[in-house]
Amino acid sequence: MHDSLAVAGKSADIVFNFDLIDKIPNTVAAHRFIQMANLAEKGNAAADLIFKSYFTYGADIGDPSVLLDFSEQIGLDPGNIAQRLASDEFHDLVYSESARAHRLGINGVPSFACNGSMIISGAQVSKILTRVIDAAFAELKISETQSSFR
Repeated sequence: MHDSLAVAGKSADIVFNFDLIDKIPNTVAAHRFIQMANLAEKGNAAADLIFKSYFTYGADIGDPSVLLDFSEQIGLDPGNIAQRLASDEFHDLVYSESARAHRLGINGVPSFACNGSMIISGAQVSKILTRVIDAAFAELKISETQSSFR
């Protein structure tokens, strides 16, 4: 599985160094950190840094001190983030989103849900993702057409 993921990653210029990953971390704090970064419109930067640090460098993304370093790298106040991570902020949101993902059949990353009905998991080449998005768009158009006749 790792070999096929590494090959798929290469096509998207993503480096997977699974040999550097010592443990699978609890990612709740990382998900909460992304939500905090979203409030400052830095959620994508946070997610990119988390994925790259974990998959390329084996960083422990469940360690709050690692997340505080990330906050500084993307221009957030580490003191503020430390206080927020020590609280329950976004805890319920992360767990409810996780439960929703499991109900949809998503149990790994990356996963893509289109229209809430088409789900594709794992690293995929762009051709496959394009097909799923096109199919979801077609399904949406059909649904809109059918509802306009009602």
